[in-house]
Amino acid sequence: IETARLCDTNLNVMYESTWKCKDDPTCSSCFLSYQRTFYDLREAFRGEKETLRMKRLETVSAHFGQPKKWPLLSQFIPVALTNPSPIIMVMAVNFKQLYLLLNWACAVERLGIDPTTICYIITTDTKAYEILRRKGFIVENPEWTQNMRKGKLKGHSQINHAVLLAGNELIQAGYDIVFHDVDIVWVKDIKNLLKDSGSRRDLVAMVAPYWNTKGIMNSGFVYVRNTRKSRLFLQSLENLAPLKGYSDQELWNIAFRNVKMIELEMRILPQEIAYKYSGHRAKPPGPKMQIYHAVGPRKPEKLKQHNVWFFNEEACPRFFENVPIE
Repeated sequence: IETARLCDTNLNVMYESTWKCKDDPTCSSCFLSYQRTFYDLREAFRGEKETLRMKRLETVSAHFGQPKKWPLLSQFIPVALTNPSPIIMVMAVNFKQLYLLLNWACAVERLGIDPTTICYIITTDTKAYEILRRKGFIVENPEWTQNMRKGKLKGHSQINHAVLLAGNELIQAGYDIVFHDVDIVWVKDIKNLLKDSGSRRDLVAMVAPYWNTKGIMNSGFVYVRNTRKSRLFLQSLENLAPLKGYSDQELWNIAFRNVKMIELEMRILPQEIAYKYSGHRAKPPGPKMQIYHAVGPRKPEKLKQHNVWFFNEEACPRFFENVPIE
């Protein structure tokens, strides 16, 4: 990953067939034993001979429709293009954070949108999976994690690996997607925001205001338009993922800044529109805010403080009912 930081012009991670970690001395030198879990995770997630990947694409196309551009999906599901698909929110959640995802769902429902029609969710445990499935969401069954050596997803880094793999599958199949953290709330319908800000862009992201992210892109909210360049970029992220430590934002920013990605077009959403609240020093949100991101601890407290907490029986009975939040 040091090679990526230095923008080595010889580094070509855009195609897996042209770059292998074992053949790159920089990669080999920082390939720690715990990072081998990525390959274990990917093999379990995709299944033998990519069977689980193909099953996922069939499920996605049945629920969301065929994408406007479907370069890979057409090889496996030769169905005529009918209704173009929506932009898919790709999210991951465990049972302990389920209330955050359902708060987002309540906010979206208030805007007149059915959240079950616009998101694809990776769950890390059966409790979250069963609840979301009953609520009508398209949810990845966590049974695949049993094929990993340790039998489960462990920690923030591995969960983000699964989200990246799922998102890359959808991008390569031709869909437009948003990598979407569960602690984000929609204040307004963002369809027009994505359409306008994504014009002639490959990526649209929230701002990351901290130096340790190695760039300005916040991977908690990234709209990826399906273009040739964005497909190369997402595959590059997957190829570099074994070198990632805890921070997925560092991976995104380092890859984006590599000289091979110089033609990528990105737009950063201003703070007043994509509001990120990290503490008392942050300026309060204003009338232009369309999405709210509660980072750090005490998330419910922050959401309630800024009047973006909707997960309760009175305001949101559909998603609040029969959810045993601990």
